[in-house]
Amino acid sequence: MSITSKIPLRMASQKPKAQRIPKKIVIHGDETIDHYHHLRKLNKNTKKYLKQEAEYTKQMTKHTTDLQETLFKEMKSRIKEEDISVPNQYLDYLYYIRTEVDEQYGIHCRKLASDPNAPEEVLLDLNALAKQLDSDYIYLESIKVSPNQKLLAYTIDLEGDEINTLYFKDLTTGETLHDETVREVGDSLEWANDSKTVYYTILDNSERPYKVMRHMIGHSNEQYQNEHDEEQDQDEWEDESQDEDEQDDDQPDLPNNHGMTIYKDADQKFHVSISKSLSDKYIFIESDSSVTSEMYFIDADEPNDPQKTPNLNLILQRRENVEYGVVHWKDYFYIRENSKDAINFRLIRIPIGSISKFNSGDDRHVQIVLEHNSELYIDYMCAFENYLTVFTRQDGLSKLMIFEHGRFDVEPHFVSFPDETYEMNLSDNEVQNTNFVRLSYSSFNTPDVIYDYDMKNQKLIKLKELCVVGGYDPLLYETKRIFVKSRDLHTNISVSMVYKKEINLSLQDPHPLLLYGYGAYGSCTDPVFNSNLFSLLDRGVIFCIAHVRGGGENGKAFYNYGKLKYKKNSFFDFIDCAEHLIKEKITSSDLLCISGASAGGLLVGACVNMRPELFKAAMLKVPFVDVLYTMIDPNLPLVVTEYDEWMNPLQDEESYHYISSYSPYNNIDNVFNVNKPYPALLVTGGLNDPRVSFAEPTRYVAKMRWFYEDVKKGKNTNTILFQMNMNEGHGGKSGRFDRLRDTAFNYAFVIDQIVPNK
Repeated sequence: MSITSKIPLRMASQKPKAQRIPKKIVIHGDETIDHYHHLRKLNKNTKKYLKQEAEYTKQMTKHTTDLQETLFKEMKSRIKEEDISVPNQYLDYLYYIRTEVDEQYGIHCRKLASDPNAPEEVLLDLNALAKQLDSDYIYLESIKVSPNQKLLAYTIDLEGDEINTLYFKDLTTGETLHDETVREVGDSLEWANDSKTVYYTILDNSERPYKVMRHMIGHSNEQYQNEHDEEQDQDEWEDESQDEDEQDDDQPDLPNNHGMTIYKDADQKFHVSISKSLSDKYIFIESDSSVTSEMYFIDADEPNDPQKTPNLNLILQRRENVEYGVVHWKDYFYIRENSKDAINFRLIRIPIGSISKFNSGDDRHVQIVLEHNSELYIDYMCAFENYLTVFTRQDGLSKLMIFEHGRFDVEPHFVSFPDETYEMNLSDNEVQNTNFVRLSYSSFNTPDVIYDYDMKNQKLIKLKELCVVGGYDPLLYETKRIFVKSRDLHTNISVSMVYKKEINLSLQDPHPLLLYGYGAYGSCTDPVFNSNLFSLLDRGVIFCIAHVRGGGENGKAFYNYGKLKYKKNSFFDFIDCAEHLIKEKITSSDLLCISGASAGGLLVGACVNMRPELFKAAMLKVPFVDVLYTMIDPNLPLVVTEYDEWMNPLQDEESYHYISSYSPYNNIDNVFNVNKPYPALLVTGGLNDPRVSFAEPTRYVAKMRWFYEDVKKGKNTNTILFQMNMNEGHGGKSGRFDRLRDTAFNYAFVIDQIVPNK
């Protein structure tokens, strides 16, 4: 069945066209010409081009305006707008988040736990704060109550650039302590137990968290000066200030109110973060690359002197390609680590007093809790008073193991869950002295559930299930998991599916299908409940996730065979899954849309270059499509930290040629594709995105348009839509209803392209 989009043909003459300015780039003797290198700079010409693309996309999607509004209303109608989270007790209070009708953001509150009639205390209302700060975007990165429960520390991002401001609020008076505000901080913070000291991270020039700082209330180094903040032009497209390439780099920075440096990691491959043990005994400082870890701990009860740094205690010294994580229980540290070829990690327990001996090679005090198992990946753990919870992955699924402390010769028990495929994670747990572990759970057809698991009596207790307004009948939908043999025969690639039960796959009648993939950084893309999907499922669309190599669904080896010099396996796996779905007549090429975001956008972009005729449409959201030219520029944000994922093409010639062979931007003008039909493309970006620069999707679209018009001469081409979001970062819009608008836009594209009789 062939489906033709209703996009007006008369709009073809109005396609944007970016200027081509050749720039010669020579690496390892290989000369390439990049005609869109100039679009990496956000100057007036680039903004003009982005505006043209925005106007073109608006015109080209006018025919779906009513559909977008219908989809938005459908999705919004399923949300219980006035809702409240499961309260979580921390010391004297029950803490929770509630939402109100028509409000975009959550309201953080608490009540005294001892009094069921206690009045509510609002800690932070993000709706009010967004209005106060006159911001269309607001993201709460971290929020922490002091141990004495009198102060609130929280970090806010107002641009989507993941550069935060740290605020303090006096919970006894309700006043914000403006003199204590700290600018330009990272993504983690923790209180010391004196309730006046906060540890937080700051970013270097490449936007890498690299330092741990200490801020002591009442000991600010500088005063916050908001009078230096300049008014921004109201027009998001017009900017009368200097272009980015014309600005004076010597302009002084505004005071940021940073305190004392506690720890610094100069190695650009490493990200620094902070956490606090569930026991509240220790502050952990963790420095991680993609393959190596190093951790320190600080006694959270150690008295803090403004003139002195606290004692940093090394846990395990840094060794290349050895990763580890730590939790505290009484006099011990539990450590998951992957030395000695324990690729899926092993779990050990060490007396805290013996850590230095272990670093010196003395392992006499080490107790093995869980040996390495090539079939069982140890993900993370959490220690409670009597039990140790170990979160693992096996057969592509999350598994939870429960140990009793000190009884490691006794078989642990596994927690059973009701669905064939699902996502399960540790939820908010604030107390170590308990026999209950709080879990979050979801599957394609099970709305989000919060459980308490009684470890002593081995019983799941449901506390709350997400309410789907208007009713939801899981019996109307079918979920299943199929397996596709990889072309190198090394593994089976699982595909998670959900669809209306009225669809009979055995009839071999192809249906519209949306295939999603990611496959990078060892991240798992588990099947989770998403009420928005009903707007596709109820229109006959099958939704699938291809769990390709590069993800972590099946352990470390599965991840390793989809990164570095094996990265193409991710693309091959995705294509093989698509071909299998077509071969089995579950779908067909003219009913298949593929989608991916960030590194998943790279996946989709590479697959479009490799097999353009296989797909009817493709969505590339904030896509990492310019791998080669990004990775040869170590001055760009976060590039050096990515070498262990993608390789260093600047240093190694073999790596250069391998990346060059798949980087989507560099392979657009593949001569073998000149006569092949191409899918319709929807590409998105975020102007303030610190992870994937706005320039990547911009340059990709510009070059793809040139390929269509100047190389393919308009034959076997298709629609290209480009939506650059001007006030957002990598994660898109911050408000829950604003996000629904974007989802409605994306779904309208999918329906317009692959759903017949729409």
